[in-house]
Amino acid sequence: MQKTIIKAAIISAIIFFVSPIGKSVFADTLMIPQLCELGASFYRTGSYDNALSEFNKVLVLDPTNKTALQYINDIFAKEITRENVPAETTNEPSKKGTHNQPGSYSPNTQKSETKEKAINNAFYIAAYYDINHMHYSEWENGNKLDEDFGNHKGYYIALGYRSPNYYEWAKGKPFVEVYFRRFSNIIRYKGALQNMGTGETTPYNTDERSVVKQFGLKLGASRDCFSDKGTFLGYLDVGQRIWNRGEDDSIYNYGEKYYWTYIGLGAGLNYKLIPKLSIGGEGEIMLAPGGLRKLHADSAGGIPDTTFNLGFVWGTELRAPIKYYLLSNLSLDVTPYFTYWKINKSNIVAVDGGYLQEPESNTHLEGLLAGFTYSF
Repeated sequence: MQKTIIKAAIISAIIFFVSPIGKSVFADTLMIPQLCELGASFYRTGSYDNALSEFNKVLVLDPTNKTALQYINDIFAKEITRENVPAETTNEPSKKGTHNQPGSYSPNTQKSETKEKAINNAFYIAAYYDINHMHYSEWENGNKLDEDFGNHKGYYIALGYRSPNYYEWAKGKPFVEVYFRRFSNIIRYKGALQNMGTGETTPYNTDERSVVKQFGLKLGASRDCFSDKGTFLGYLDVGQRIWNRGEDDSIYNYGEKYYWTYIGLGAGLNYKLIPKLSIGGEGEIMLAPGGLRKLHADSAGGIPDTTFNLGFVWGTELRAPIKYYLLSNLSLDVTPYFTYWKINKSNIVAVDGGYLQEPESNTHLEGLLAGFTYSF
C-alpha cells in the first residue's frame, strides 16, 4: 500500500511536467513580467480599462500575483472615489489594500459589489478522497500482544475562512477551519484469546470492521515570506478522534470504542514553484487531556461492558500538500500524510472478581488525500 501511494505520486508528477500542459505552464510563467509592465504602463497613462485587461491576464496565469492584485485594488478605489469626489491623479498604486486570493475584475461591475470583490474570495470548501494503510499494535513489557492492520478508504471535508488582511494582534492573516473525516474497511486482527480463569492464551486471527471518525476546529494565522512566494502558517487545533474496532468479529462480536479529545499545535510552509503550482510541508503535535481519553469495551464472552480511562495519549501528523490551480478559484490538491498515535496503559478495572487493564498501544497510518478546494 505504501509503495503504491509513493509510486502514484511520482508518476503523476512526471506525467505533469512532461505533458503539454506542464510545458505550457512554464512558458506562460515567462509572460507575467511583460504583462505586469504593460498593465502598469496603461495605469500610468490613465487607461484603466486596458490596465485591468492586462492584469486580469496575469491572474489567469498566477491567481495570487501581488503586483496585479495591488494595481486592481487601486483602480477599483479610484472608481469608487470618482462617484463622490473629483479623481486625483497618481502615478503609482496605493499601498493601503492588497489581495492574495484569485479573482477577475472589471470596472463595469456594480459599485455596490466592487469593494467586496476587490478584497478577495475569503471562504473556501475542500473535499478529498482519503485512502490509507493503518497498523495498530498492543504491547506489554516489550512483547507484542496483538495487532490490527489493513487499508482504509473514506473522505475528508473542510470549510473555512481566510482573512485577506494582516492584523497585528494575529501577527498575520487570521483563518478558521472546521473539518470532518471518516474512513473504514474490513481489516485483519492477529492476536490471542485469554482464559480469564487460568490466564492461558490461544492464538486467534480474524477479519473485523474498523471505522475511524475525526472532527475539529482550527484557529490560526498565515503570513507571506520568501518575497511573497512562500506562506508560513501556524494554528491551534481542537478536535476528537473516535475509533470503533472489532464490531464485525463473526465469532465473538466483541467491539471496542477508543475516543479522546485532543489539543494540537501545528505549523507549515507552502512555497510557490510556479504561479499555479505550490508544494509545502506541515506538522502538528496533539495531546489528549486527562479525563477526556476513554476506551469502552462491549460485553463478550461473559465479560460485562467496561469503560477504561486511557493513560497519556499523544499523536503527531505530517503532511506534504501539493496544490495546482485549475481555475482562479479552484485547485486540485494531493497530500501524502503520516499519522502516529501513542496510548499508555489504562487504569485497572475490577470485573467479576478479576481485574482488567488496557495495555499500551500505538497506531500509525500512511495515507493520501486527493481532491479539490473551491474558494468563494
